[in-house]
Amino acid sequence: RTLTKTDVDKGQSHLSIPMSSLLTHDFLTSDEKEETQNRIKGDREGGLSEQVIDPRLKVLELKLRRTDMKKKKKTKKGRTGKTSSLYCLAYQWNDVIKENTLRQGDMLHLWSFRSQQRLCLALVLLRREERLLGN
Repeated sequence: RTLTKTDVDKGQSHLSIPMSSLLTHDFLTSDEKEETQNRIKGDREGGLSEQVIDPRLKVLELKLRRTDMKKKKKTKKGRTGKTSSLYCLAYQWNDVIKENTLRQGDMLHLWSFRSQQRLCLALVLLRREERLLGN
């Protein structure tokens, strides 16, 4: 997926992973799915702690969280529309951006795998956005 402005914004401090962009939805166990949602708003500690291998092959501990956002569009009956769900990789995400010099427009793949039954993730940098000299 191509990194967006929000993905590299230090204030946001997370990588958004829309459910619609996932090739499979069965990479988490039912307990892991529950833990990704086990978080109170503003709680930096909640979520599922995962080992993530960044593009420079450095292993970091990040939090995988699920967020369900209600769309603001109103229906004819005055109710809000559907819910949009996504996962977020957070906690040390700004370190990943800085150490890998990631920018808006860079293309990443996120792979999941298991090591000794523990879920692990790997970020693979596919393409860097063309950058002007001096930027």
